[in-house]
Amino acid sequence: LGYQQMLQGELQKAEQTFHEAVARDETDVRALYGIIHCRVQEGNLDDAEEQLEFLSEIQVSVGKSPDLAFLQSLLAWRKRRDVDGALQLLNETLTLHITAFKAAVGYDFFIKLNADFMLDIAREYLQHTIGTPAAEGSKPGGYLLRGIQVLDTLTRFVPGLVPAQVLLAKAKVAMDEIDVATRILHQCLRLDPSNSDTYLLLARIYHGKDQPNAALQYLEQGLSHDFSVRNHPLYHLVKAQV
Repeated sequence: LGYQQMLQGELQKAEQTFHEAVARDETDVRALYGIIHCRVQEGNLDDAEEQLEFLSEIQVSVGKSPDLAFLQSLLAWRKRRDVDGALQLLNETLTLHITAFKAAVGYDFFIKLNADFMLDIAREYLQHTIGTPAAEGSKPGGYLLRGIQVLDTLTRFVPGLVPAQVLLAKAKVAMDEIDVATRILHQCLRLDPSNSDTYLLLARIYHGKDQPNAALQYLEQGLSHDFSVRNHPLYHLVKAQV
């Protein structure tokens, strides 16, 4: 329940649920990870780091988990702005996670795959490589490809996960594979015609092609499903051009 609340952005409720789980079982590591993740998202980085260091020490005997490596990656970037360190920890997260699910079969495979966690990993890879200047010594091209590989794997096993498909399309745009991105986005519209992010990205693509009328058409369609599209800078830019 706490994890679902966190995914919905209800961080205070999620943290309370995780605390209740810990009160019932002090050894529930998943609940402890959940509390720390909430703290990171709330911006309480000092508190999150202190708790994570403590948890790391008591977890030494059982080895590092994907969740631990992922939280360390989040803090490396959000607190210390250490891009290389964050990306190295993401690599470790992905390796540990793949090891955990690759041997699973049937329904157990999809549980261990943990689609939302995979999507979080991909988002972290891509936030360092799409629209962000590369840090000295980093390899943004390689990490962009790594993020795409994560999303390819995820969308192959869970093709109906539209946020993953949209993020994959964004990555394809960054790779200048515009036709591939457009095809993915049209598939997204068939899966979920109400997803405003799909319309915004299609509008951005057609705006880049200097086709403002087509871009405006997608923006208007997105607006019919989500009025917040009207507040997007691209909406006003395309509207002015038309």
